[in-house]
Order: sequence, then C-alpha cells, then structure tokens
Amino acid sequence: MKKKKVLLIHHSGLVGGAGISLYNLWLSLQVEYEVVGYVPDDPPSFMKFLKGKGLSPKIFDYRLGKMTYYSGGNSALAPKFWYHTLHSLTQIKYWENVLESEKPDLVIVNSKVLCWMGFLFKKGGYKECVLCKGDNKRESKQYNESNYEKNAG
Repeated sequence: MKKKKVLLIHHSGLVGGAGISLYNLWLSLQVEYEVVGYVPDDPPSFMKFLKGKGLSPKIFDYRLGKMTYYSGGNSALAPKFWYHTLHSLTQIKYWENVLESEKPDLVIVNSKVLCWMGFLFKKGGYKECVLCKGDNKRESKQYNESNYEKNAG
C-alpha cells in the first residue's frame, strides 16, 4: 500500500527552534508517511543540518514572502510589513507548481508567517496544518492542538 505524502515547508535557512521542531516532526512522520521537505538555501545552515542528519530536503533559492505581523514583527502600518506581504505575491506560481508536482495528502508549514499560503492549499483542495512555536506558549499550544484536531484523520 502506498504511503500518504506529507509536504513540509520551512520558512528559514537558519537552524533554530522552528527548524529543530520541523526536523523532529520529519523524523516522526517518515515512519508512516512519505515526507518531502522544502527549505531555503540562503542561508544554507538548515539545509546542511538536514543533509548531515541523512535527510534529503528540496531547496528553493529565495527568501519566502511572509506576514511578519503574526510573529510579533512589523505592524500592518509599517512599510516593511507590506514589503514582505507583497513579496509573497511573486511566489504564488512557484508554490502552485510545487503542489501540483508533489500532490501531497497533507501540507505542513511550521510558522504563522506563512499563513498567506493557506489560500493556495484551500484552492488546491489540500489539507493543511500550521505548526507554530511562538513567544506565547499557551497561545501556540492551543493553536497547534486546534489545527491538529481539525486536520487529523
């Protein structure tokens, strides 16, 4: 029987808390699922970390657009917020092509700053889950539990 496919999308090339969480998630999921992970190659730290652990991430060679408001970053009134948000628009076609070629059963992004991708997943009929590691641990725990319950099964 063919394993269901899970697509992981990571937002940063740095090794940090979100990256380590994604790495551990990948290890757990690969026992029962086919796991494909997409990570940026700039900076290359996280990509090298994963490869050094025996995983084979796919890379994209640009910084992802993000909505920094959700990470405690720039307010919606700041020019930098709009720079990052509008930057997301230039990446829509790339991710539509990734979804079409990978055909995942579930897509997991590990940061709320990638919430802009949600409309792509909904448009394509993909189940999605957003894992977040935030400053507010209670909020992050509730958010993760809610997403898991909604998309499990």
